Amino acid sequence: MLLVSHRGILNNILYLLKTFLKILMLVVNRKAAKYHLSPFTLIPVLMRLHSRQGVSCLWKGCSGIFILRGCSTVLETFLAEATPFPREVSSTSSLKQLSQHLLLKLISFGILTPFYCASLVETVQSDIASEKPGVLDCLKEGVCRLLKIGTPRSTRLLPMWQLVGPTAFFGLSTYVLSSLTQSVFHWFRNLKLRNSQRKTLFEYQSSQSSTAKYLEELSIQYFSSFIASILMYPAETILHRLYLQGTRTIIDDLDSGTSVLPVISTYEGLVDCFHTIVNEEGASGLYKGFGALLLEYAMQALVLKAAQVAFREIESIVKPAKKPVSEPVPSEST
Repeated sequence: MLLVSHRGILNNILYLLKTFLKILMLVVNRKAAKYHLSPFTLIPVLMRLHSRQGVSCLWKGCSGIFILRGCSTVLETFLAEATPFPREVSSTSSLKQLSQHLLLKLISFGILTPFYCASLVETVQSDIASEKPGVLDCLKEGVCRLLKIGTPRSTRLLPMWQLVGPTAFFGLSTYVLSSLTQSVFHWFRNLKLRNSQRKTLFEYQSSQSSTAKYLEELSIQYFSSFIASILMYPAETILHRLYLQGTRTIIDDLDSGTSVLPVISTYEGLVDCFHTIVNEEGASGLYKGFGALLLEYAMQALVLKAAQVAFREIESIVKPAKKPVSEPVPSEST
């Protein structure tokens, strides 16, 4: 029971780290001179933001991100109950079940699009120039964005139907890439075991403790998510630019870390946004803020490594030592 509770804490810590430095990943200013492709350029900005706004500025939008995570789980569960689409699939699932599962994911990402937009605004808006959002403001603003209630009357604000498709396909592509990478890691692990140790997969899993299995699976999920995030980073940059266009959001200037500026853009859509970024900022403009992504996963790697050491120590304390089996003394024949 102790190890199970620690696993839940570890899962929450890893997910919480995904929200840390999110603001630095979202370099949505098209005029930004510093691209922050390396984690090292982030240190001065971090220090200035911390000195002016406090440490809370690095966790902006955290509540909205967690609410979205819960909404995604609830929505997928509801869709799985209301339709024949399975919420989970395995290696033994049929092609039809796999297709239905991917369709469920696609629908879920599409429905949550306005709430992703609202969550992004909460994350990037400056605490100096904007009121701090409430816990449930992400849901309220998402509904307002969907129904166009209280939204700025700007011709630059893209209609929601224009964002649903790209958001759904982005979310699905990220999910598929992460799942495929996990399958490849599992395949290489099993192949290595059969070639080196001559053990069957069942024998290997039987010899592992539940904690070791959990940490191994968590590590595979970590590397899979990292690879998918790298590959999909340019698409994420484009989506974020489109989400914020016309919202009149005031953001922190991540060149200096001491001033604020408005988000101003005139993209006509996904393709126009891509061409504009490449023409005005270069191909590396698609990777603005990439250093924060590297720093985020480096911190997660440190937490995973520390968890491996801690779990081994806890398991050695909780798990009773095996008593040596004494050999029976042969009886003397009379």
